[in-house]
Amino acid sequence: MAEIRSTDELLEALRENPEWRAAVREELLGEELAELPSRMAKIDERLTRHIEQVNERLDKIAERVADIG
Repeated sequence: MAEIRSTDELLEALRENPEWRAAVREELLGEELAELPSRMAKIDERLTRHIEQVNERLDKIAERVADIG
């Protein structure tokens, strides 16, 4: 096994070995932070759906107001 003697060598080894990089990431971030990207994607989906629903309601209100005027 090769010896890593500097941070540059460590970073190069991590780039060359994605499984090492994933292991280091999990060790440093912990489970909660490692899950953050997928959790944010779910929040983004829900928020997008909610905004679409609000926009539809506002469009209906605008149509009704236009009909009154």
